[in-house]
Amino acid sequence: MFLPPKYSFELPPTAYVDEEIEIVPMSSNVKSVKWEISKDGIPIDFLSAIDGELKVNGGTIKIKSVGSYTFTAIAVNSRGKEIKHEQNIDIYPIVLLSLNYLKQPIQILQ
Repeated sequence: MFLPPKYSFELPPTAYVDEEIEIVPMSSNVKSVKWEISKDGIPIDFLSAIDGELKVNGGTIKIKSVGSYTFTAIAVNSRGKEIKHEQNIDIYPIVLLSLNYLKQPIQILQ
């Protein structure tokens, strides 16, 4: 008897560009997983969007640019039965704040 595949994973709702994101799936009866990604609703090439890789057992990735992403895992059991699981994540820029000070005092005129 072959059981249907079960596969799920969670993403944080938000992260920053180049922040490490660990994906740890929960699965059973899975032989292989194909990962797909879309940015702002448009399918994109996985390698152009992330650093790192995802396999059956997940992985650690860094997303390269700002946007709203959907990760889809298509899990397959040994009989070819598929199941899809999706999660969304919003990626924000890293904001650097640079404060400069003046070497001379500021005069306030009244």
